Amino acid sequence: MVDRVVGQLSLADALALSDTTQLDQIATVIDWMPIRALLGQRSGPGKGNTSYPAETLLRCLFLGVWNNLSDPALEMQLRDRLSFRRFAGFSLSDRT
Repeated sequence: MVDRVVGQLSLADALALSDTTQLDQIATVIDWMPIRALLGQRSGPGKGNTSYPAETLLRCLFLGVWNNLSDPALEMQLRDRLSFRRFAGFSLSDRT
């Protein structure tokens, strides 16, 4: 299984940049490096579908808990809200 590459920003992402949100501020305050090291890699040897990186999934979990969203509702909000996409690390062209 291989980790998906998420967050490759494009011209469309730069054009869609809006004002700084509370989620942007939270993302800059948290030191993600130790968390990333703690989480490690999700992928392992062998075949299988690509998986999202562990940090992306943790950020999505935070969004779901902070906003009291079910998994389907979180998925819908990730497709709809730019602030959610930025916080989770998805570019406009990434599949959610």
